[in-house]
Amino acid sequence: MTEPVQYRAAATADLRFILSSWVRSYTHKRKPPEGMSMKGFRAGVRVTVTDILRRPTTRAVVACNPLNPSLIWGFSVWDDGPAPTLHYCYVKEVFRGNGIGTELTRLARDGRPGHLRISYRTPACRRFLPEAQFEPRLLRKQPQETDVR
Repeated sequence: MTEPVQYRAAATADLRFILSSWVRSYTHKRKPPEGMSMKGFRAGVRVTVTDILRRPTTRAVVACNPLNPSLIWGFSVWDDGPAPTLHYCYVKEVFRGNGIGTELTRLARDGRPGHLRISYRTPACRRFLPEAQFEPRLLRKQPQETDVR
């Protein structure tokens, strides 16, 4: 890719794209748990992702077109606690292989030492971050409700 990439904090206007892309990409080509419809599976993932996005310690960054920052190419969502915890990283297929996911993950880590923990594991994550520790307990609903910063 010859164009530069702009990385910026996610704005409220970006949350719809983040939520939609996260749910769609995570549930795509996945079978729902036994006894659950695909519609129910997507709805459950949507509720969990919405909870994560509302947590006071959640941070999100988008990779976008520097000439038009509303054209988002990818995003990462992480927890701003002491341990590096990546909830999700997504890059549109056409922009993959250009280091955007690597930079989004680096921004999420923010120089914090230790093993990277992840709350959502995908086949791409297994290839991209094989050293990451999968911790699904990080998905448990949190009682706080505020906006993403």
